[in-house]
Amino acid sequence: MNIRPFLIIILIALTSCQQVKKSELLYQEGLERYRNSEFLKAIEIFSQAIEKNKYHSRAFLSRGQVHLAMANGEAAYHDFQMALAINPLLSDAHIGIAKVQLRRLTPNNRAAMEHLTKAIEAQPNYSLAWYERGILRSETGDLQNALTDFSKAIDLNKEYSEAHHQRARLYLKMGKDTSALADLDKAISLLPSFAEALNQRGLIHLQNNRYREAIADFEKAVGHFPSPGKVYYNLGLAYSKTGQWREALSAFDKSVELAPGIGLTHFERGNTWDKLGNMRNACIDWKKAMDIGNPNASYKFNTQCK
Repeated sequence: MNIRPFLIIILIALTSCQQVKKSELLYQEGLERYRNSEFLKAIEIFSQAIEKNKYHSRAFLSRGQVHLAMANGEAAYHDFQMALAINPLLSDAHIGIAKVQLRRLTPNNRAAMEHLTKAIEAQPNYSLAWYERGILRSETGDLQNALTDFSKAIDLNKEYSEAHHQRARLYLKMGKDTSALADLDKAISLLPSFAEALNQRGLIHLQNNRYREAIADFEKAVGHFPSPGKVYYNLGLAYSKTGQWREALSAFDKSVELAPGIGLTHFERGNTWDKLGNMRNACIDWKKAMDIGNPNASYKFNTQCK
């Protein structure tokens, strides 16, 4: 009996197995590079993983996600399609294609919605898929269905802080402040440094005359926002409502420094200077606000500074 053909088959199988193992090691290294924002190196390593195993769907998926992060939409689209050709149940690939469709010069909302729905059909218990479809529905004005999607995402993942935050924003659009506040409380309890949620909760407190609570939220938020100019403006308003004019001035100063050229901020800082008895500085700020186009500042400047 000639055993040589069997030995060849075994050798081929062993070689193939080794290639698959090498591919997986490269894939894991690529993920680490991706997490460290080494995008070009990640693409190179994911490509090597694919060369070792052309059926590695997640290597295609991850390379597509890197391309998407680098705004290489067509390359990302190709990789997501390849991933789905290998594994049609890969929800993240459908989500990736949806994002590509939404980032085109002419966004294709319909195609994006179809892929997000396919992502849910592929993995009904995947909270991210429900969340992403909720985002698109919210942005296109389909608020009730968006609310359903965010609620489903939360049902699947009770600790999904961003889903609580997005549902809170929907509740605010619907005029349901109490429900919004409950979701923001939950989001912040899950992630105490959640700057956007802190700022949003602070605004609700400010609008409902709970000034101390508003100040506490805005003060926490400014430490976590990458560009907190708007939050400092909100903090200045909250301090103004309590008559803490020096603190308000300091907050408005920071807002002007971080987000210059906003008429409303100069107008409110002018009002604060007025309360502190410094009409000269008040008029300077009102003039700046007036030049930017703030109508209230025009009235103040024309009646009190001439």
